Amino acid sequence: MIGATNQLHLYDHFGACEWGVVKERIRYLAHARGVRLFYLDHVTALAAAFDEERTGLEKMMPELSRLMKELDCWMLFVSHLATPEGKSHEEGGRVMAKHFKVSRAIMQWAHFMFALERDSQGEDSNITTVRVLKDRYTGRSNGLTFPITYDGSTGLLREHGPFNGEEDSPF
Repeated sequence: MIGATNQLHLYDHFGACEWGVVKERIRYLAHARGVRLFYLDHVTALAAAFDEERTGLEKMMPELSRLMKELDCWMLFVSHLATPEGKSHEEGGRVMAKHFKVSRAIMQWAHFMFALERDSQGEDSNITTVRVLKDRYTGRSNGLTFPITYDGSTGLLREHGPFNGEEDSPF
Protein backbone atom coordinates (compact mmCIF):
# COMPACT_ATOMS: atom_id res chain seq x y z
CA MET A 1 0.00 0.00 0.00
CA ILE A 2 1.24 3.48 -0.86
CA GLY A 3 0.18 4.94 2.50
CA ALA A 4 2.13 2.33 4.46
CA THR A 5 5.40 3.24 2.69
CA ASN A 6 5.04 7.03 2.89
CA GLN A 7 5.58 7.23 -0.86
CA LEU A 8 2.57 9.43 -1.61
CA HIS A 9 2.83 13.19 -1.10
CA LEU A 10 -0.33 15.27 -1.56
CA TYR A 11 -0.24 19.03 -1.90
CA ASP A 12 -3.45 20.70 -0.76
CA HIS A 13 -3.42 24.24 -2.08
CA PHE A 14 -6.73 25.23 -0.46
CA GLY A 15 -8.19 26.39 -3.78
CA ALA A 16 -5.48 29.01 -4.41
CA CYS A 17 -2.48 28.07 -6.48
CA GLU A 18 0.20 29.86 -8.43
CA TRP A 19 2.55 28.25 -10.91
CA GLY A 20 5.67 29.60 -9.12
CA VAL A 21 4.60 28.01 -5.82
CA VAL A 22 3.75 24.66 -7.44
CA LYS A 23 7.02 24.68 -9.39
CA GLU A 24 9.00 25.13 -6.15
CA ARG A 25 7.01 22.34 -4.42
CA ILE A 26 7.88 20.01 -7.32
CA ARG A 27 11.55 20.98 -7.10
CA TYR A 28 11.55 20.40 -3.31
CA LEU A 29 9.85 16.99 -3.57
CA ALA A 30 12.26 15.85 -6.29
CA HIS A 31 15.40 16.91 -4.39
CA ALA A 32 14.42 16.34 -0.75
CA ARG A 33 12.09 13.35 -1.08
CA GLY A 34 13.28 11.67 -4.28
CA VAL A 35 9.90 11.96 -6.00
CA ARG A 36 10.17 11.18 -9.72
CA LEU A 37 6.52 10.88 -10.74
CA PHE A 38 4.11 13.81 -10.40
CA TYR A 39 0.38 14.12 -11.08
CA LEU A 40 -1.09 17.57 -11.62
CA ASP A 41 -4.87 17.78 -11.49
CA HIS A 42 -5.43 19.97 -13.32
CA VAL A 43 -3.16 22.12 -15.45
CA THR A 44 -5.96 24.34 -16.77
CA ALA A 45 -6.95 25.42 -13.25
CA LEU A 46 -3.33 26.35 -12.60
CA ALA A 47 -3.23 28.37 -15.83
CA ALA A 48 -6.46 30.14 -14.84
CA ALA A 49 -4.53 31.88 -12.04
CA PHE A 50 -2.76 33.97 -14.72
CA ASP A 51 -4.38 37.18 -15.98
CA GLU A 52 -4.75 35.52 -19.38
CA GLU A 53 -5.20 31.73 -19.34
CA ARG A 54 -3.74 31.16 -22.81
CA THR A 55 -0.55 33.16 -22.26
CA GLY A 56 -0.24 31.62 -18.80
CA LEU A 57 -0.29 28.10 -20.19
CA GLU A 58 2.03 29.09 -23.03
CA LYS A 59 4.49 30.31 -20.37
CA MET A 60 4.01 27.31 -18.05
CA MET A 61 4.37 24.45 -20.53
CA PRO A 62 7.98 25.11 -21.64
CA GLU A 63 8.96 25.78 -18.02
CA LEU A 64 7.31 22.53 -16.97
CA SER A 65 9.10 20.64 -19.74
CA ARG A 66 12.49 22.09 -18.74
CA LEU A 67 11.80 21.36 -15.06
CA MET A 68 10.99 17.70 -15.73
CA LYS A 69 14.15 17.35 -17.82
CA GLU A 70 16.29 19.12 -15.19
CA LEU A 71 14.94 16.98 -12.34
CA ASP A 72 14.84 13.76 -14.41
CA CYS A 73 11.15 13.40 -13.52
CA TRP A 74 7.90 12.57 -15.26
CA MET A 75 4.54 14.31 -14.97
CA LEU A 76 1.03 13.33 -15.89
CA PHE A 77 -1.42 16.19 -15.89
CA VAL A 78 -5.15 16.53 -16.41
CA SER A 79 -6.66 19.16 -18.68
CA HIS A 80 -10.19 20.39 -19.13
CA LEU A 81 -11.74 19.93 -22.55
CA ALA A 82 -13.26 22.66 -24.70
CA THR A 83 -16.83 22.13 -25.90
CA PRO A 84 -16.74 20.28 -29.25
CA GLU A 85 -18.97 20.78 -32.23
CA GLY A 86 -21.44 17.93 -32.62
CA LYS A 87 -21.67 15.13 -30.07
CA SER A 88 -20.67 16.23 -26.56
CA HIS A 89 -17.90 14.55 -24.59
CA GLU A 90 -20.44 13.57 -21.91
CA GLU A 91 -22.28 11.60 -24.59
CA GLY A 92 -19.17 9.78 -25.76
CA GLY A 93 -18.04 12.23 -28.44
CA ARG A 94 -14.56 11.55 -29.77
CA VAL A 95 -11.84 13.62 -28.11
CA MET A 96 -9.27 15.25 -30.36
CA ALA A 97 -6.05 17.03 -29.36
CA LYS A 98 -7.56 20.37 -30.33
CA HIS A 99 -10.25 19.85 -27.67
CA PHE A 100 -7.73 20.18 -24.82
CA LYS A 101 -8.35 23.58 -23.27
CA VAL A 102 -5.75 26.05 -24.52
CA SER A 103 -4.49 23.14 -26.59
CA ARG A 104 -1.70 24.62 -28.71
CA ALA A 105 0.75 24.84 -25.80
CA ILE A 106 -0.20 21.36 -24.57
CA MET A 107 0.14 19.83 -28.06
CA GLN A 108 3.52 21.49 -28.56
CA TRP A 109 5.12 20.45 -25.27
CA ALA A 110 3.49 17.17 -24.24
CA HIS A 111 5.31 13.95 -25.09
CA PHE A 112 2.13 11.88 -24.86
CA MET A 113 -1.54 12.83 -24.96
CA PHE A 114 -4.29 10.44 -23.90
CA ALA A 115 -8.03 11.00 -24.00
CA LEU A 116 -10.69 9.24 -21.97
CA GLU A 117 -14.01 8.92 -23.79
CA ARG A 118 -17.21 7.71 -22.18
CA ASP A 119 -20.92 8.10 -22.77
CA SER A 120 -21.96 8.84 -19.21
CA GLN A 121 -25.64 8.74 -20.26
CA GLY A 122 -25.55 5.51 -22.30
CA GLU A 123 -26.20 1.87 -21.57
CA ASP A 124 -22.47 1.09 -21.34
CA SER A 125 -21.67 4.07 -19.10
CA ASN A 126 -19.09 1.99 -17.19
CA ILE A 127 -16.94 1.47 -20.30
CA THR A 128 -14.31 4.10 -21.08
CA THR A 129 -12.30 4.27 -24.29
CA VAL A 130 -8.67 5.29 -23.87
CA ARG A 131 -7.40 7.01 -27.04
CA VAL A 132 -3.73 7.77 -27.74
CA LEU A 133 -3.69 11.22 -29.31
CA LYS A 134 0.06 11.77 -29.32
CA ASP A 135 3.07 9.49 -28.97
CA ARG A 136 6.19 11.58 -29.39
CA TYR A 137 8.41 8.62 -28.48
CA THR A 138 7.70 6.46 -31.56
CA GLY A 139 4.50 7.80 -33.14
CA ARG A 140 3.30 4.21 -33.59
CA SER A 141 0.61 4.48 -30.91
CA ASN A 142 -1.10 7.55 -32.37
CA GLY A 143 -4.79 6.78 -32.85
CA LEU A 144 -4.79 3.50 -30.94
CA THR A 145 -7.73 2.88 -28.63
CA PHE A 146 -8.64 0.34 -26.00
CA PRO A 147 -11.69 -0.02 -23.76
CA ILE A 148 -11.42 -0.16 -19.98
CA THR A 149 -14.01 -0.69 -17.29
CA TYR A 150 -14.11 -0.19 -13.56
CA ASP A 151 -14.31 -3.39 -11.49
CA GLY A 152 -16.13 -2.48 -8.28
CA SER A 153 -15.17 -5.74 -6.58
CA THR A 154 -11.42 -5.04 -6.86
CA GLY A 155 -11.44 -1.24 -7.19
CA LEU A 156 -9.29 -1.53 -10.32
CA LEU A 157 -9.62 -0.55 -13.96
CA ARG A 158 -9.24 -3.43 -16.39
CA GLU A 159 -9.31 -3.89 -20.14
CA HIS A 160 -12.77 -4.56 -21.49
CA GLY A 161 -12.83 -6.76 -24.57
CA PRO A 162 -10.52 -6.73 -27.60
CA PHE A 163 -8.02 -4.00 -28.38
CA ASN A 164 -8.82 -2.19 -31.67
CA GLY A 165 -10.65 -5.34 -32.75
CA GLU A 166 -7.68 -7.60 -31.97
CA GLU A 167 -7.55 -10.31 -29.36
CA ASP A 168 -4.12 -9.46 -27.94
CA SER A 169 -3.54 -6.07 -26.38
CA PRO A 170 -0.10 -4.49 -26.89
CA PHE A 171 -0.34 -2.97 -23.40
